[in-house]
Amino acid sequence: MGRAAPWRATPVTASTPASRAGLRRPHLPSGIGRWIRPLLLATAAVATIAALAVYVFPTRTWLDQRAALAETSVELRELQAERSALEQRVAELDSDGQIEEIARSQYGLVRPGEEAYAVLPAPEQPVELPALWPFGALLEPTAPEGSAPPGGATGRD
Repeated sequence: MGRAAPWRATPVTASTPASRAGLRRPHLPSGIGRWIRPLLLATAAVATIAALAVYVFPTRTWLDQRAALAETSVELRELQAERSALEQRVAELDSDGQIEEIARSQYGLVRPGEEAYAVLPAPEQPVELPALWPFGALLEPTAPEGSAPPGGATGRD
């Protein structure tokens, strides 16, 4: 009789064919076999959750930050363009000639000894109405009180 391996439930004997003995599945000590499959599934689930936590969830945050960075970059370019225009305006207003021109055109200021004249626009032309009805009554001055209305009716009957 052959020696039994510690992990085999049945010993391999000379009566057992060698081909069949090689195909036999080894048996683990009692209780361990039924825990391996759930343990492997739990380990795979934990590994999957860890991979999601490490790689997938931060990707969403990264994409959000990338979009915010793009918006901020556009805003920064607009502000830089506005600042450049304002710096150019400051350089223009740094000259005395430009300041004097603005003071004269916008505020009507004059130098000592100068006289300022305001040229008013021409008066509007009166509206000329045609002499046809109903405009005829508008062209004539109103009749004084007590005069008879047209047609001779007095309104006192």
